[in-house]
Amino acid sequence: MFLSSLVLKGFKSYSERVEVNFSPKIAVIIGSNGVGKSNALEGIAWALGEDDLNALRCRNRMDLFFGGSQITAPADEASIELTFENSSTRHRFCRCLSRSGKEVFMVNDTAVSGVPEYQEALNSIGVPTRCHNVIRQEELTDFFVKPPSERRHYLQQYIGSDGDLERVNNLFDEYIQALLPGSRARIVNWNGEVGPDLEVTFPDKGVKWGVLLSGGERAVTALALKLALFNLVRSPMFMMDEVEPSMDWTRNHNMQGLLKKISQNRQLIMVTHFQSTIQMADTVHGVRIRPDGSSWLKFHFLMDERLFKIYKCC
Repeated sequence: MFLSSLVLKGFKSYSERVEVNFSPKIAVIIGSNGVGKSNALEGIAWALGEDDLNALRCRNRMDLFFGGSQITAPADEASIELTFENSSTRHRFCRCLSRSGKEVFMVNDTAVSGVPEYQEALNSIGVPTRCHNVIRQEELTDFFVKPPSERRHYLQQYIGSDGDLERVNNLFDEYIQALLPGSRARIVNWNGEVGPDLEVTFPDKGVKWGVLLSGGERAVTALALKLALFNLVRSPMFMMDEVEPSMDWTRNHNMQGLLKKISQNRQLIMVTHFQSTIQMADTVHGVRIRPDGSSWLKFHFLMDERLFKIYKCC
């Protein structure tokens, strides 16, 4: 199962209907700063049931609507449609909100009674309704600044048993070795009074606790941890919003190899400016600003070596 299509209309910076068709492996969204790339990911999250306005970068629900410009009126409705498919079936989900506050949920073009039925339909095809599968640039290393109680709460959203903890630690260790060869990592003090922490062993620096990691070490460790945690979520896709800037060239190169491996089992939808990330994509989706100031998904193409050589960031 993968997300094959996203339709946005009236949502945040998207005034007109825009449809995006994604690759089942790695789909990359590119564009200049401020054109609305992240809004596309937030549209997916909202349609899956995300209502945390902070996570959606909104002050209030009115920020979910296209706010208008000098030549285009504000949107009266914000709607997102998602289509999931596999080799034999296709499932369409739509969430629509009007400025009056009326909200409509549809499954396969049929209105459902409310949120519980909508969520049940998503869960029935293996798509979770809470978005614990998104990594945003500004949140990549937030684990390290959380107090102990919040670190525990964050991890407990994924880890519900000792078996889950063992599985996460095995993947955490595998991923940190892929990103930083020779390194080891694990979650420690799971049941301790001081709260859970991370222990990372570097081949040339020995053991470090999370609080002692440098900025670059934190970025790599946090990425490995979050990808390991995501594996406990049933979601068929992972979403990443500009996670590369905190990493140097070597770590970024190692990240590409790890993501290619992960994409064999999970769809990856990524926002990026990095050519190394664009190069590994199966499909590339460009966003630009329309004359009315709204976002426009300008093009979509299959990436190959010839196209990459002539690529210039849009």
